[in-house]
Amino acid sequence: MKKIAIIWIGLLLVLTVGCSERRPASVYLIPEGYEGWVLIDFDQAGAPEIPLEDGKGIFKIGSDGTLDTSTPEPARGKAEDEYYWVDGQGNRSAIEDITEVIQDPSIGTRSNGKGAEGHPLPGKKLVEQFFVGSLERMEHYPNPALAPS
Repeated sequence: MKKIAIIWIGLLLVLTVGCSERRPASVYLIPEGYEGWVLIDFDQAGAPEIPLEDGKGIFKIGSDGTLDTSTPEPARGKAEDEYYWVDGQGNRSAIEDITEVIQDPSIGTRSNGKGAEGHPLPGKKLVEQFFVGSLERMEHYPNPALAPS
């Protein structure tokens, strides 16, 4: 019984430490007025790496809601990410109420309509995605992770 208690305590300690891991913040630059899914494809040959600005990864989302990067995978852990609208001149304005505008963020793999699965497997693409808009509007857009690649 004592061995089982020690195992449980050790397991809880490992889970607690793993859940509290910090990562550098990400900055998402979203075209002003964009509504829909954002899909970031990692480990894409020939695409640029995610640049750093003040130690933060800068994710410049295209007008179609996509970004390809040769960066192998996203950083994992907790962080205070930042989201900005970006106008045609490159001016940023902070998205104030993130919980009203950014929905359903996830990181996973995508292939043949299987959706997010957690870690990359051969032949599958590692993606990060989230919806820009209200929960009500999200119902009107198909989830790109469910579409065949």
